[in-house]
Amino acid sequence: MNNNVYPTNEELKNIENWDNDWRALVEYVAEIMPHYGTVKITGKRKVKVFIATGGWSGCEDIIKALEKADSGMFWFCCWQKSERGGAFWFKLPEFT
Repeated sequence: MNNNVYPTNEELKNIENWDNDWRALVEYVAEIMPHYGTVKITGKRKVKVFIATGGWSGCEDIIKALEKADSGMFWFCCWQKSERGGAFWFKLPEFT
C-alpha cells in the first residue's frame, strides 16, 4: 500500500498472478484492503468471503485484480454474487 492508501501496482500484480491457494489470496486481500473497504472471511472448511468496496477506486482496483487472479479461475470458481454499491460474495471450494 502506498502513502495514498491506494494498492501499489506490485500488490495488484501479486493478486492477478496468485496461484491456487485461494484462502491465502483472500487473506492477502484483507491485509491490503484499506480502511475504505471491508473483507470478512468466515468458516474453516466452508470458507465464505464478503468484500465491500464502498465504491472507492482503490478497492475497485483490487476487485479488478481478483477477476484476473489465477488466470480468472478464482472468479469463475468462487464468485457467488455482486450488488450495486461494491458488495461481493465469494465461496471458496471445499478442499479436504
